[in-house]
Amino acid sequence: MSIKSTGYSFQDFSKLTDLVPRIPKLLGELGLFEEASYHKSTLIEVERVEDGVDEILAQSRNGDRNFSGGEVAIQVPFKIPFFPLDSKHFTAADIQDMRDFVEDPNIPMTMKRRMDRARGRLARSHSVLSERARYKALKGNSYAPNDASCQVVYAEKFDVVSKVKAQFEIDLTNADLDPRTTIEAEARKHIQKYAGDQADAYQVIAICGSDAFSGIAGHPLVKAAYSEYPSASEPLRNRLGGNLINRSWETEGVTYIEDFVGQSMGEIAADEIWFLPLGILDMFQTHFAPADIIEYANTEAQDMYMFVEETARKSQVQTETSFLTVNTRPELVVNAKIKK
Repeated sequence: MSIKSTGYSFQDFSKLTDLVPRIPKLLGELGLFEEASYHKSTLIEVERVEDGVDEILAQSRNGDRNFSGGEVAIQVPFKIPFFPLDSKHFTAADIQDMRDFVEDPNIPMTMKRRMDRARGRLARSHSVLSERARYKALKGNSYAPNDASCQVVYAEKFDVVSKVKAQFEIDLTNADLDPRTTIEAEARKHIQKYAGDQADAYQVIAICGSDAFSGIAGHPLVKAAYSEYPSASEPLRNRLGGNLINRSWETEGVTYIEDFVGQSMGEIAADEIWFLPLGILDMFQTHFAPADIIEYANTEAQDMYMFVEETARKSQVQTETSFLTVNTRPELVVNAKIKK
C-alpha cells in the first residue's frame, strides 16, 4: 500500500518485516506455543478441551452395552490487545553532516540508512514484547500493560483456580534430602494428575533461574548425576539446534533449563523454577488481530505491520502488532522457590 500526495507519502513495508532480524528467545524456541492463529477481528473465542478415557466393563452378549463419554470443551471470549511502536521523527538534522560509521565512515549518512537502523531497533523491541507476553502466559496471565480491558488471569477465565498449585519450596540446605524427591512429589505428580489420561506423550521441563539451576545441580545427592550427564543426548538441545547458551540436563524424568534471558528480563527470578509439560495440545496459543489501518480492517491478521510516513521535512517508521498469548491449562504450570 502506498499513499502519496503533494509533499506526503505513506508506504506499507509490512511484507518486508521478515527480512528485519529479530532476536530469538528461549520460550519462542522451545516449541511451547502452537502455530499462531490469524483472525479478522479483535474479539475472539478460545476453546479449552479436556478429553479422557472410558471404563469398559465386561457385558453379557446380547445384553447391555458400554457407551463412551465425550470431551469437555468450553469457549471463552477474549479481546486482543494492541501494541504500537513508532520511531522518532527524523529530519534533515539527523543526517546533515553525519557519516555512517557503522557501514563506512567515508559514506555520508542518508535517510534510508537512518530508517533502516530504526526498523532494526523496532523489530528487536517487538521480539522482546513477544517474549514478555509468553512469560506472562507461562505464569497464567495475559500481557496487556496499560490496557485493563485485556488483562486476564487464565485460571479464573477457565474456572480452574482450585486446581492451581501454590508455590512450593525446595530445601537445598538439607544434604540428606534429595531435591528431586520434593520435585517429584510436589510438581511432577501434580502435572500428571491434571494433565489427563489422553496426554501421555509429554515431557516435563523446568525453566530455572541461575541460582536455582546451580543449587539443584550442586546438591550432594544430585551432583554426580549432573556431572555425568551426556549433553550430546539431550533431546531439547538437539531440538533447538544446539544454539542454546543456557545449561540444560535431564534427570528423573525432568529436563532442567537455565534461563539467562528470562532472568535478565526480570521474568524469571534467580531462585525460582517453573515446571510445565511440553507436548500438551493447544495448551499455549498465540492469536493475532489486524492492524489499526483502514485498508486492513476486517482482513486476516499478520504478525507485525510496518509503515513509513514521509513528508518533505521529516520521516518516521511506524510499527504495530495486535496479539494475545493464551495459556488454556494454567493448572499444569507449577512454581517453586529454592531455599539455600
